[in-house]
Amino acid sequence: MFLTASSRLSKWGSFLSLRCLTSSKDRSVPRVCRDIRARKLRLEVKMCPNTTIARGSYEIRPYEALADLVAGPGERLKVVHFVRHGQGTHNVEGDYRSMQHFDAALTPYGIEQCEALAVKTSLLSKVDLLVTSPLTRCIQTASIGFPKQQQAGVPFIALESVRETVNFSCDRRRSIREVAKNFPTVDFSQTEDDEDSVWGKYEKLFGDQEAYDKERESDDHLAVAERARTFFAWFGDRAEQEVLVSTHSAFLHHLFNHAQPGYVAYNRTEAFGGDVATVVHTTGNDAFEKHMRARWENCELRSMVIVYDS
Repeated sequence: MFLTASSRLSKWGSFLSLRCLTSSKDRSVPRVCRDIRARKLRLEVKMCPNTTIARGSYEIRPYEALADLVAGPGERLKVVHFVRHGQGTHNVEGDYRSMQHFDAALTPYGIEQCEALAVKTSLLSKVDLLVTSPLTRCIQTASIGFPKQQQAGVPFIALESVRETVNFSCDRRRSIREVAKNFPTVDFSQTEDDEDSVWGKYEKLFGDQEAYDKERESDDHLAVAERARTFFAWFGDRAEQEVLVSTHSAFLHHLFNHAQPGYVAYNRTEAFGGDVATVVHTTGNDAFEKHMRARWENCELRSMVIVYDS
């Protein structure tokens, strides 16, 4: 998969320009089977040759926020506004493993952050799609922080592809039936499994939180990369042009950092095997690159332009 794009950076903010050109040569790479078990600090891996994932790197470049979007030949331009959720209970106590923070909700301060966010998102007059992680803190963030778009009747959809990396109790979600009762205005129809099948996958591999208290999906770089690409492809296939997304910091860190030279705060072994292609890359603008890789604060919003093939 090869990608091209163009854009500029100004004092008004950063936009991301992304274009995906498919190559049959790079269409897939081997993906690990689920036959993986933990042995102390080592993981033993068996590769499954019959399963594949999409791979490739999207080129991203800054763009001037207030400039008109002008598509080049063969391009379709769309906009993504990523927002990290407001402060959750797990963010305050830092005890991600405790069942007290299972599917962690917002704190009172987190709610205040989302109310302040609503002032910023009210200026995004062209948003015609809302997306949220199915975890409670993100749905709360979107529900409180994106009021103008909801009042306008913009589709409001929950997607597993933008959920947090699944490592600890705070990253688990409740059943869709239960969550839907609390958030009746959200469309959960594209979340296939009622129970949390992503957590279930890693629990089968490693055991419950007590048996294995280290990171799970954050070490499965292939799975996180696949989720990110799934979201970009899903949005590219839809008619909407501008999406506002409520998501999580570790997911965003993986999206903009993994398999990149430098900037990554940690250097893990590819425990789940296989080659990890970059999800996004830049072309020479160090300031923009560093900005997109930097830590995301609670309720921080960064906006990006995506360039698809027409």
